[in-house]
Amino acid sequence: MRRWLTLFLVFLAVNIATAQTEVEGEVSGVWDAEGSPYIVVDSTWVPEEEELTIEAGVEVLFAEGLGIDVFGSINAEGTEEDSIFFLPIEEDQSWRGIYLHGRDVLNEFSYCVNRGAYRGFGLNRFIRINIEHCDISSSDNAIGRAVRRDPEGQIITIDHSRLVCEGARIKFSMSRLMAYDSEFLMENGPYFSLGSIRLERCRIRGSASAGHTVYIDCEFLPKEEGVLYVDIIGDFSLMENCIVPGDVNAGPGHNMLITDSVIEGEFFGCGIENASIIRTEIISEYIRLMGGQLNIFGCSLQGRLSFRGFYDNSYITLDSCFVLGNITANASDRYSSMMTINRCIIIGWIPYINQCRILLTNVVV
Repeated sequence: MRRWLTLFLVFLAVNIATAQTEVEGEVSGVWDAEGSPYIVVDSTWVPEEEELTIEAGVEVLFAEGLGIDVFGSINAEGTEEDSIFFLPIEEDQSWRGIYLHGRDVLNEFSYCVNRGAYRGFGLNRFIRINIEHCDISSSDNAIGRAVRRDPEGQIITIDHSRLVCEGARIKFSMSRLMAYDSEFLMENGPYFSLGSIRLERCRIRGSASAGHTVYIDCEFLPKEEGVLYVDIIGDFSLMENCIVPGDVNAGPGHNMLITDSVIEGEFFGCGIENASIIRTEIISEYIRLMGGQLNIFGCSLQGRLSFRGFYDNSYITLDSCFVLGNITANASDRYSSMMTINRCIIIGWIPYINQCRILLTNVVV
């Protein structure tokens, strides 16, 4: 009897250790830990109006070049103690990624590890995706297009996650990204040419740009190659309490604000109206404004400040600032331009004022 019991326990242990589920074709329903790992061996998809739920502790392994297309929705929610893994079968292989095509449906991923894919997530039009406590590492795009044409209408929320990309970047056109307490470690940062990004308490290696931008309590890290640049574009765009070891390009836009930040690169403003820089340190060879309206208050500016009033009613106001560098102003006689400097200390010259009115009050030069 004892011998049969021993053989049964050995048989049971072997079966548990080798339990696996091969999947292909249409899938939906629930993938639980008992059937794990789930091995994708051929084209696999979630049909329209269907949902695939992946439970905590599940591993999904992909044969080389394969992925999963989701025309319905997917819900993969792990736990802090029991994550969900999306991995290639072999470490030296690459799988295709998770491609979301369902229109106006919510896809949720929490406590997931997505590694070794060509594209971690591919998004089609009008996709909503929530990513929380995830680790995503891919060779091309951490999050990218599912189709060749520029998709639009995506709403992407990322919270307490880490995205590592060896290739390009997160790139879309008319989309919205909101990220909190996350890391973006990639050669190029988030790029939403006509969309918007809102990053709070994030660390970003690589450049960032969008049609509308908000950066709060963010740290930008130097790129391994090339120049880091951060764009501040769109009406009511904001940079607050950020560190940028690279260039900042501001404009076009109305009522833009940079406050309590450090910029260690060139600042270039063009087409900005009623913009303000407050309590910010700019360390640069050049601080340039090509027209528009800019108020600078309580700042430390280290570098040559160049104002070019090439738009009508252009002005720049410096108030309560420390300037280490020369100041030049240049405008055409066709436009009305003005520079006002009040309660400032300037260690440098004001050598060149051409066709631009200047007003100095309580200034030490």
